[in-house]
Amino acid sequence: MKEIIKYIVGKTYKPLLVKYLSRTRTYTYQNIVLEVPAEVFHPGFFSSTKLLNQQVSKLNLLNKTFLELGAGSGLISFSAIRKGAIVTSTDINPVAVQYMKINAARMGMHPVIIHSDLFSRIPLQQFDVIAVNPPYYKKHPKSFRDHAWYCGVQGEFFKGFFSGLKYYTHEKTIVYMVLNDDCDMQLIKANAELNGFSLEMMFKARNLVETNFIFKILSHANKSAEKMDRQQEGFSSLYHSLRKSERRIYSDEELALLPFVEKDHRYASEWKVRKNTAHRLKHYLMAKPGSYTLLEVGCGNGWLSHFLALNSQFQVMGLDPHGHELEQAKKVFNLSNLDFIHGSFNKDFLEQGQFDFIVFAASAQYFPSFKYLISVALKHLSEEGEIHILDSGFYNKKELPKAVKRSASYFEMQGFPEMQQYYFHHAFDDLKEFSFRFMNRLELQFARMMHQNQVFPWIRIKHQ
Repeated sequence: MKEIIKYIVGKTYKPLLVKYLSRTRTYTYQNIVLEVPAEVFHPGFFSSTKLLNQQVSKLNLLNKTFLELGAGSGLISFSAIRKGAIVTSTDINPVAVQYMKINAARMGMHPVIIHSDLFSRIPLQQFDVIAVNPPYYKKHPKSFRDHAWYCGVQGEFFKGFFSGLKYYTHEKTIVYMVLNDDCDMQLIKANAELNGFSLEMMFKARNLVETNFIFKILSHANKSAEKMDRQQEGFSSLYHSLRKSERRIYSDEELALLPFVEKDHRYASEWKVRKNTAHRLKHYLMAKPGSYTLLEVGCGNGWLSHFLALNSQFQVMGLDPHGHELEQAKKVFNLSNLDFIHGSFNKDFLEQGQFDFIVFAASAQYFPSFKYLISVALKHLSEEGEIHILDSGFYNKKELPKAVKRSASYFEMQGFPEMQQYYFHHAFDDLKEFSFRFMNRLELQFARMMHQNQVFPWIRIKHQ
C-alpha cells in the first residue's frame, strides 16, 4: 500500500512541487521568514527539518554553542538563535550559504556561516549541541543541490560525518540526526559504530508516504556507567527470551557437564570450540605459580567460572547482570572457592578489591564501548594482573559493516531484531590504546591465509 501511495505521489504531487520550487519562494515558520531559492532544500514541503527543529527546541540552548551541519535554509539555526544559542551554520552548497547570510542580515541575526563540506572548514572546537538533517539516498550527487538528497553510492557522507564528529564533541555534547525509513540504516549504524558512536531513537513520526526518526548520537567513549546499566536492564529479559528461543537454556544436568556435550548435541561444534578455549586458558593459568583471584565478567550460567574453579589455586568470582541463568549457576555449582554475583560491570561494581585475572569469554560484544570496558577492567586489575578476552569477534574496518549486517540478519531471522541495539562489534583498532598481545597469533594468521573467519582471537591485556 505504501509503495502505491509513493507511486501516486511521484506521478502527481511531485511534478507540481518541482515546478513550484523552480524559483525562489518565501517561507514563514514560527515568525522566521526565509527566502528559499530553487537550489536549496525547502523545509516547508518535507517534514524532516521541522521534526528535527521540534526536538532541538526542547533543549535549553541559552548560551550553548550550536552547530547545524548542512543547514540548507538555516531554519533550525535561526530557531536556535531565538532560544539564545551561539550558532554556527554550514553547508556545502554556496547558494545555501549566500541565502543564509541574506536571511540572517534581514532578521538581524548573527550566526557564523561557513561554506564547508562536512567539518572540512570548521575551526576545531567542541560544540554543546549539533543538529544534522543528512542526505541519505545512495546515489552520487552531481550538483550542489543534489548534496541535500544524495549521500554517495557507498554512503560517503556518513563515513565523513562520523569520522569527523569526535573532534567536535565533548563528553556532554548532544547530537541529533533525523533519518527516514528509506535510509540504509545498517550502513549508517555500521559507520557510527566504526567511529565509536551509536544511535538511540528518540522520536518517530509516520505519514502516508514515509516514517521519520529522530536519533540521538551517543559516543561510546563517553557513555557513563549509569547509561550502560540502563541498557543492561532493558537487555536482560530480551536476552533471556532469545536464549530460550535458541534452545540455549540448559537443564541442571546438562549444565553440570558443560563444556562436555554429546556428539549429536545441537550445538556440538560450538561447544567443541568453547571446550578447547577453556582448556587452553586453564593450562595457561595453571602454569602461574601461587594462588590467584579471578573474575569472569558476563559469566552467564557459570560453566566456565566453575571449570576454572576446579583448580583450587584460584578464588573465582562470576559476574552477570542476568538473574535467570545466574540463579541456576548458584544452584548447580557449589565450590568453596567459587562465588557468583548478580550485577553490572562498571567502575563501582565493587567498593574495593582487585583481581589477578579478569576474563571476558564470549561477552565483550555485549558492551558498547571497548575503551570504557577495558578502562574499568584495568581499575579492578592488580599491578601484575592480566585481562583475557576469548571467543569474541574483532574486525578490521572493511569487515565491520558486513559483520553488523550479518548480526542484524540473524536477530531478524530469530524474531528478535531489537537485540541488534545490544550487540556491538569491536574493531582491532580498538586495541591500540592498550598493552595487548594476541596469544594465538599464528593460529589467526593461518586462519586468515585459509580465509577461515570462525577463529576468534585470544587477547591478553596488561597495565602499560
